[in-house]
Amino acid sequence: MWPILICKLDQSIEMPFAIEKILDENVLYMRVNRSNTPKGKVSPSVFISKGNDGVSVDWCRYSTPADSLLRSRVPEDNGILSIKVASVREIENLDAVHDPVDLPDNINQSHSLITGIPPEPRGIPPISNEALRIRTLLLLKTKVEIDPEAGEKLELNN
Repeated sequence: MWPILICKLDQSIEMPFAIEKILDENVLYMRVNRSNTPKGKVSPSVFISKGNDGVSVDWCRYSTPADSLLRSRVPEDNGILSIKVASVREIENLDAVHDPVDLPDNINQSHSLITGIPPEPRGIPPISNEALRIRTLLLLKTKVEIDPEAGEKLELNN
């Protein structure tokens, strides 16, 4: 005889942080590792989606550039870029969505995603023209908040 399993369909998993709407006037902060800034220049390749979710960023409502920097494994090897949410949404198919994280080893209420950037192809094929166009547009709207190069000026490569 099989055991009887009882499931309550009205049970829901409670998120510790509510998912909120990010306003156009808000700012997003993104970590950039020094290894991704050859010769002190930021290129469009920094906007790589992790899987199909989007580009990981922090929302200014719950973070500062310094907070975002301190969340990196080695803060002195990283810098922070900022971009206005309105600038993200001006680019066709892109959006900024709140995606708070609550894991035992990673709690980040500010975590958000820039969605709509085509994912990086697996293997050797080059990035699509559309993905490069979108990443370049994002880069043109980005500002350096914290320079990963100690004492050196980080430039946007556009």
